[in-house]
Amino acid sequence: CVFLLLRDDAKTWVYDKFIKLLAILFSLSIIEFLFAQIGKVYIIGVTVRPNSDIPGYFYQTIFNILPHYYSNGTARFQSITEEPGLVGTLCFFIISSIDMKKYKFQTIVFGIAGILSMSLAFYVLISIWLIFKLKSMSFKFIFLVSLFLGTIYFTFQERLNNIIINRITEQQVEGESLDNRNSEKVNKLFDETFNSFEKIICGIGNRTFEQL
Repeated sequence: CVFLLLRDDAKTWVYDKFIKLLAILFSLSIIEFLFAQIGKVYIIGVTVRPNSDIPGYFYQTIFNILPHYYSNGTARFQSITEEPGLVGTLCFFIISSIDMKKYKFQTIVFGIAGILSMSLAFYVLISIWLIFKLKSMSFKFIFLVSLFLGTIYFTFQERLNNIIINRITEQQVEGESLDNRNSEKVNKLFDETFNSFEKIICGIGNRTFEQL
């Protein structure tokens, strides 16, 4: 609310500093993350994710939160966020909204961070965005982006296959949904609410979810 009440020039100043500082944080996180892949990392402490169905320890480093399997080549980049998906989604929205000519270094950092996050949302959203932007892009830019993405794919081919491609193909064969965010309770409440005019208008009541 405070940000929205600022003058336009003040908003621009805050936005500019946020983009630059976040890019510095992500760039340092990426360097540390890559070193962690070969076991070269300084661990500050160990913790577990609360209320998670996935057991396992997480290690807090200087610029990253790493899962306990960080050195076996399957860890996803998440910097200091709660999960990799947050990095991927944030990077897409930043890339799709910033001035790439003005923020060249920042665009590269956010692109690498999004790719290393192995976020399905990032790959889907960035692909759709690039398709709609093709007409306004130069051939040189398209070639460089394609070369960069091809290099990234061949470098991390095994990891991308395990985390992204296999997940899609296996779940399609088994008839499962790619949505792994909603629990059975959430889906049940959604269906009940959607099919009830009264619940759409009035809601389901405070703390109803916890009582199920």
